[in-house]
Amino acid sequence: MKDKLINLTYIAAVVMLLTSVCVALVAFASSGLAVPVDELVAIQASEFAQTVREAL
Repeated sequence: MKDKLINLTYIAAVVMLLTSVCVALVAFASSGLAVPVDELVAIQASEFAQTVREAL
């Protein structure tokens, strides 16, 4: 019975840790500090196009 209790405690701790990490990521993403992926891709594409123009 004690092993089951330790196992359930471990599972509950892992679930709570994952939940807190997900909440922190959502809070960070919604704060506006995170760079949107499409904006990052657009910047990279723009830099690549500029490099190609300079090479020609």
